[in-house]
Amino acid sequence: MRKLNVDIYRSTVSELSPCPGNPVAARHRDALWVTCSVARMIQDWGTYADDFMDEYDVGVLDGVLGPEWEAIGQALRGLLNGKILVDAGTADACIVRIFQNEGLEP
Repeated sequence: MRKLNVDIYRSTVSELSPCPGNPVAARHRDALWVTCSVARMIQDWGTYADDFMDEYDVGVLDGVLGPEWEAIGQALRGLLNGKILVDAGTADACIVRIFQNEGLEP
């Protein structure tokens, strides 16, 4: 069964906590992701594919928009080379997991 990309995003964000169960660390982690535009774009990009599946009952890659959606994901990976507020490796892992969830091997 296909996972929701938003769940993949959330589980990846939870990996950023240096002290699981520590509410201060959790607030810090959440603040970093909420204020980072790249992180929001990753979440929205994944959610777009979820919404596409809900609306059309096929994966985003099965439609004419598939190459554009894939290009956005690759561009997001490129943005990780800039100055961002999160661990770029973890953010990249999130993008890769969403690609894999949609049937791509980036």
